[in-house]
Amino acid sequence: MRKIAAILLLAILVFNWVGYRVLTYYLQNKSDSHLQAKIDVDDYAPSDLVELRIPLSLPYMTSWDNFERYDGEIEVNGIHYKYVKRKIVNDSLVLLCLPDVNKTKMEKLNDAYLKNMHNLPSGQGSGKNDLQKNIIPDYWIRQILYGFSVASLSPAVHLLRNTPFLTQYKHNAPGQPPDC
Repeated sequence: MRKIAAILLLAILVFNWVGYRVLTYYLQNKSDSHLQAKIDVDDYAPSDLVELRIPLSLPYMTSWDNFERYDGEIEVNGIHYKYVKRKIVNDSLVLLCLPDVNKTKMEKLNDAYLKNMHNLPSGQGSGKNDLQKNIIPDYWIRQILYGFSVASLSPAVHLLRNTPFLTQYKHNAPGQPPDC
């Protein structure tokens, strides 16, 4: 009986450490692939599409007549969107997107789970960015600063100035170009 209880408590502990992240990652990937398959066969209502306009300032830009298929995703105000089509019109990029409701729900559930697990206050200032900074850093940013001093550059400059084969070939222009 004690062995069963110990195994059960150990399984709950491992699930709290790793299992929940693995489960949410699996469910998000499954939801993403399902939505991507629906987009590939055009199995969505055109009224569900959301239009995003992004200003562009590119020279020699031409407007497109039709939309083209485009893959990608974006998060705006906590809502995830999947790109469906894109088109350039005058001076802006028009993106037609589908809201990814399942991914948004999973993100909110994951944030709520992390807040409950780590006893974070539910007031302001405990958003997703604070959770990722304080609890689960996915990556560490390392900054390497390189410094160059004048002393390290002086031998190279001295070598180039005193090399005879570079200074002996001085070519003057033959003269003013002819008038046509």
